[in-house]
Parts: sequence; C-alpha cells; structure tokens
Amino acid sequence: MGNQKQRGFTIIELILFLGITGAMFAALMIGVNTSIAQQRYKESVTSYRALLEQQYAEVSHPRNDRDNKWTCSDDGGVQQAPNGGDARGTSNCVLLGRYIEIKANGTAVETGDVIGVQPLGNVTLTDDIAALIAYTPRLSPITPETRDVEWDSTLQTTAQRPSSASYLILRSPLSGLVRTFVRPEALPTNLVDALTPANSLATIKNCVVPGGAVGQPTQSVSVSAAVASANGIVVNGIDEEC
Repeated sequence: MGNQKQRGFTIIELILFLGITGAMFAALMIGVNTSIAQQRYKESVTSYRALLEQQYAEVSHPRNDRDNKWTCSDDGGVQQAPNGGDARGTSNCVLLGRYIEIKANGTAVETGDVIGVQPLGNVTLTDDIAALIAYTPRLSPITPETRDVEWDSTLQTTAQRPSSASYLILRSPLSGLVRTFVRPEALPTNLVDALTPANSLATIKNCVVPGGAVGQPTQSVSVSAAVASANGIVVNGIDEEC
C-alpha cells in the first residue's frame, strides 16, 4: 500500500478563517449593541411620557400624604409644625393639582403637589383661572420627587438647548375641571404668574435626545395645554426639528 498524506489547514487558511470569523462576530456584536441602544432609547421616551400621564392621573385621584406635623396659614401655606399641626382635612389648604418641572439641564424631572388656600370672605369667582388665582397656588414642600431621564437621554428644546419647561395641572375649585398651563421656562416664584390664558392654550414640545448614537431618528414628546388631559400628550416618532 502506498503512503497516504494527511493534508491540514495552512497558516494562511487559518488566518483567513479567524479573520472572517472575527469580522462576523464583530458585526454581530455591533448589531446587538445597536439593538440594545435603540430599545433603551425607546424606554426613555416611554417612561417620560408615562411620568407626564401619571401626573394627570394623580390630579384625577388625589392623595393627601401629609401627617399632623404640618400646618396651613393664609400667608405661608403649608409649613412644618414639629410641635403639632393641623389634622389632615381640617386646614384651609387644599390640593389643587400637580406640577412638573424639567431640571438639571434637561436630565431630570421634578414633580410634586400644588396647594392653595381658601380665600377669606366672600370672593366672587368668575372663571376657572380667576378661581385658581384666588386660591394663591404654591408648591407643596411635602414629598416632591425628582427622577432622572432614563438611559442618559436629555430633554431639549427644538433649538438643541437643554429644556427647562414646566407644567401645572390643576383642578378648578370653581368648576372642578382640570386646567393645564405650560411654559417653555421654569416655574415662576409666584405661580399666579403662570396662570395666563396664553399658557392654558399653548403646546410645549421637548426632544428626547439619546446619550449616544442609536441609529434611529430622535423622537419628541409634546404637551397641549388646550386638551387638559393625558390625551394632550403626544409622542412624535420622527421629529425632524430635533
């Protein structure tokens, strides 16, 4: 019988095999990472919209979380009273609604209660805005919450600047209807300054800008004050202005 030669892979063939395999693996990992980045970006948009919707839900179903270590005064509103305050439901302060304010250069969102004080004497309330103004709304110091925008996304204006937009979602003590007031800037020191007819009809849009490349168009979330419900929150899947 003749000698049988066993032929194996040459060094060049091994190098080519490893190179092709490595390139395929790298392409696979890039695709996986891109898919993960896209999913995280979608979650950041969805969670921001859900946070806005939650504020409308809390106005419709309010909760009074304070204990008896707080008191209410006509001039100062809700204040701490370590030695004993008003029992819940017995003060002149009322829950008017919720506030939303974008902070930390567009990377965080603060939410909390808005309270008002029942006006003294016989006050004629002619419309919802006048009624809210009469109750001198102010931010409640009890349990405000700050949440980061998920996955390093940033809320920006269409001018590519960090957003500082703010929203007031209030229930009128006159009609019981929910009214929304939106501003492209932070809340004023005196909330009454935000209660204008123009702010009750405006629409504010914020671009949700990802922290890195995601391989898909930037989305935005707009809030229409004129709708005055969670139906006024719209996600724009492809926003060329962003």
